Amino acid sequence: MNENDSGDDILDIIFKGRQKRARFIFSKFSFSQVSRTKSAFNETAVHSSNWWDIPYVQKRWNKLICGKETLNYEEYLMQIVLRGEQNLKLLSLGSGTCSHGLSIAEYENFEKITCVDISDFRITLAKKNAREKNLNNIEFICSDVKDLHFLENQFDIVLFNSALHHLRDVESLLANQVSTCLKDSGLLIIKEYVGPNRLQFPVIQIKKSMRPFR
Repeated sequence: MNENDSGDDILDIIFKGRQKRARFIFSKFSFSQVSRTKSAFNETAVHSSNWWDIPYVQKRWNKLICGKETLNYEEYLMQIVLRGEQNLKLLSLGSGTCSHGLSIAEYENFEKITCVDISDFRITLAKKNAREKNLNNIEFICSDVKDLHFLENQFDIVLFNSALHHLRDVESLLANQVSTCLKDSGLLIIKEYVGPNRLQFPVIQIKKSMRPFR
């Protein structure tokens, strides 16, 4: 943790408190890490705005990941990487409402997609969305990732979509649980923010942004 973390965390709580009201604030003072995590992804979080929802940000990401602003990574995965593959099994960890899993499940390449998230509210919403789309090749598990036990070589793909940074003991998780359930020829797909610590700007950029306008 750097010297700016505490101040930034306080500002983050104040800002999000304005968005999500008092219930969000009080949930952050729980001694249970699981309770704090669930509170971050409850009903209010689903309806709030995030900077990664900005169309220009999404176009930028698409360009960097896939080479085209109009091609997102799910489409790139299905049209190029997994083209012609059949009977695939995919595990999505920290899936939230499983929007990415639901999108991928519409392709005929998959025998089964398994979405896992710790938030019962988001899993319930994901199930509702799957029913509305008449998707039968997708299942949902409400669980803490560390409590999961899958068969060896069970999945062709393991997906973390902006979820890995929420988990503890990442090295152990990948080396043990993920590597065990992933086939030897399988794919580990991680879509994750890899910039400055957490979502903070570098110190030099903060200093520049604080300079008075002339």
